Amino acid sequence: MESVFSLECHALTFRYGRAAALDGVTFGCTQGESVALLGPNGAGKTTLIKLCLGLLTPTQGTVTVLGQDPKVAARNGIIGTMLQHTHLPGDATVAELLRFQQALYEHPLPMADVVETAGISEILTKRTDRLSGGQIRRVEFAMAIAGNPAVLFLDEPTEGMDLATRQEFWHRLDILKNYGTTVLFASHDLTETDRYSDRILLLSQGHKVAFDQPEQLKRSLGLPRIRFRLQIPLTVEDLSERLRCQVILESEGYVAVTPHVDETLRRIVALPQQAYHFALEDSGLDEVFSHLTAMGGDRHEEIMGRN
Repeated sequence: MESVFSLECHALTFRYGRAAALDGVTFGCTQGESVALLGPNGAGKTTLIKLCLGLLTPTQGTVTVLGQDPKVAARNGIIGTMLQHTHLPGDATVAELLRFQQALYEHPLPMADVVETAGISEILTKRTDRLSGGQIRRVEFAMAIAGNPAVLFLDEPTEGMDLATRQEFWHRLDILKNYGTTVLFASHDLTETDRYSDRILLLSQGHKVAFDQPEQLKRSLGLPRIRFRLQIPLTVEDLSERLRCQVILESEGYVAVTPHVDETLRRIVALPQQAYHFALEDSGLDEVFSHLTAMGGDRHEEIMGRN
């Protein structure tokens, strides 16, 4: 039976000696879906990407791209990659570099489509050693899509871009998704992750901690946030002890993170420091990230009842 997934990993495991960098990870990405890869340093993100690109061979388990071995998929132009710290030859123009990249594939994306999608028409004749950091990332994106891939792997794709360029990048990526391109991207920007991913794959210590839509992850955690201010400031440590929950200090006041909203609100109102300007909101992705990675995969699956 043909898989419904563009990218599929089953019980994927990779060991460096006795240490498991990735341990039994299973997930699948569908056509036109964007999946964000999150996790603290050492979680297994780089190992997972290398396995999906065919740069490493699994110790156990399988990974397929459109039903093919990743090495075969890469040779066939099915995979496109935009990694960090790519070195571009400084003596070539952007157009020359893209023509060389296209020549590596049997069915490349037409040059006009590459240029339009990546938004690089104004820098085609520039040498790569004359480009800004944001322009280099756009050229790397153009190289990633030059082979007309079905699956894109992006590692910190907006690094070095200003706000306007970032927004334009995600808009162009949405166009590719509408044509059916599957995207797996790693990012430390939780705002981007929350806004632009269809689902989030969260890793911790080589294990899959969660795999779900951002909104569902925030709802399932069950830790609302109570925003408030105090007439007389207190330290975060003092407030945490008095309210019996996690408290975060932000520029516009305090945030209490708690599953017991009514009880915590009563404690806040009872503070002699005179609390005011209350607001209740769902958990942010930063709390989800911190809580789930600290909790571990097995416990989270008990709470979620799936994944």
